[in-house]
Amino acid sequence: MQQWAEAGITDAQLDDAVERARLQKPAPALIPAKYLDAIVQDILHPPAPPERKAPTDAWWTSPQSIDRKARELGIHALQSDTYDSLKTKIFDKLRGSKACATS
Repeated sequence: MQQWAEAGITDAQLDDAVERARLQKPAPALIPAKYLDAIVQDILHPPAPPERKAPTDAWWTSPQSIDRKARELGIHALQSDTYDSLKTKIFDKLRGSKACATS
């Protein structure tokens, strides 16, 4: 407990740790010190939130962005192509280049 005090745990945090422990070990069961220590450490040093990935380029959401992505990849739309068919060609090319990159 001295280490917890030196680490700066407050009474409220310690009460929270005991409450969390009691969810798994209801009274009158004893709470082992190591078990409580793990909870205290989580309270004192909470895990970092997962990193949020930057939004991807949602090129498939508009005709203009589909055209732009096709030009980027060197795909020339045929007169008979619709945006759906052009989108399919782009996805196929992207999948092909990922397959090549992983093999």
